[in-house]
Amino acid sequence: MSIAHVCGFKFFPVSNGTVHSRLIREGMWADVVVFDFEAIQDRATWDEPAAFPEGIDYVLVNGELVIDHDRHTGLRPGHVFYGRGREEP
Repeated sequence: MSIAHVCGFKFFPVSNGTVHSRLIREGMWADVVVFDFEAIQDRATWDEPAAFPEGIDYVLVNGELVIDHDRHTGLRPGHVFYGRGREEP
């Protein structure tokens, strides 16, 4: 069963014409956030707008650990998907 099926998300095409199916499967891109629903809370303020929230334990982007509790690991494995209206610079 896919995450899209469980969460009720619809499939959508990305800029390269493939379908992003929201499956977690070897060889596919996936972003995963592991959090404690009871503890999640935004800590951002006007003075510190980039403060990490509480309750997010891990963030994985394309299978790489990017956030480890309150620490960014320095990895940036993401890819940008541009829509059909994007103009090349």
